[in-house]
Amino acid sequence: MSENTIKLDRERTLRIDANALADAEEKLAGPVLERIGRGRLGIREIRALLWAGLRHEDPELTLEGAGEFISAESLPRISKALNGALNDFFAPKK
Repeated sequence: MSENTIKLDRERTLRIDANALADAEEKLAGPVLERIGRGRLGIREIRALLWAGLRHEDPELTLEGAGEFISAESLPRISKALNGALNDFFAPKK
């Protein structure tokens, strides 16, 4: 599990774990790891990963609600938080 704090509508904790990745795969109807491995995440993937990573603290958050956090201003911040959380999750543990 990996957690990163991100400022959206308020301070939120983005948590990437196996459950979040599985939830994102369900919404995307396909393996998210392949998409991450290609390094070409589109807005659909970013929105699904953001939604899945925030649900642990906000179970009522919808996919559309997560999409409302994404703007030209917030996208670099969201991408950085997602990349950090994904890198931490997949990093070899000692």
